[in-house]
Amino acid sequence: MEANVRFYAKLSEQNFLLCDWMKRKVSGGVIFDFLMSNVGLATDEHKNKISGDIAIWYFGLTERLGCIEYNEREWRWGAGEASFKNVISVVGRMYVDGFMTSEHYHRLIFAIREGSEITSIEKISNYLMARKNGIRWIKPHDPKIIQTKYHIPQPISIPDKKYVPWFG
Repeated sequence: MEANVRFYAKLSEQNFLLCDWMKRKVSGGVIFDFLMSNVGLATDEHKNKISGDIAIWYFGLTERLGCIEYNEREWRWGAGEASFKNVISVVGRMYVDGFMTSEHYHRLIFAIREGSEITSIEKISNYLMARKNGIRWIKPHDPKIIQTKYHIPQPISIPDKKYVPWFG
């Protein structure tokens, strides 16, 4: 299956993520590869690049605007409104539609869970350094951010892919 898809997230004044496949159809594998690709913005204390800052995290963590469009559906957010709820919704919709494989879905859900522990773009580098050095990451508490709890759906077998209760 192929679809028209567009991803956009403003990360800072100079940086943004954009992949636009609205004029040609792409497969779920192409989208998976993009979402799991290394963005290359994370650096250590010496400004050396650290690999592992995957694109999917930025869509849930950016404090600026963004949107994801997939087959006539659109998820948009303004400054301060990004959430992994949007990312889960898009990934879930793609899976239910048969656009991505079960393996891709499970790996993306794992990446979303991992990214939701980071809490902000500014903490991605710290998270990656902790992971690289084998240090247990403790989710930082930011008093300016009101955390909302949400349910990340457990991957289940969906025989007909017509009904998934968490997508309404």
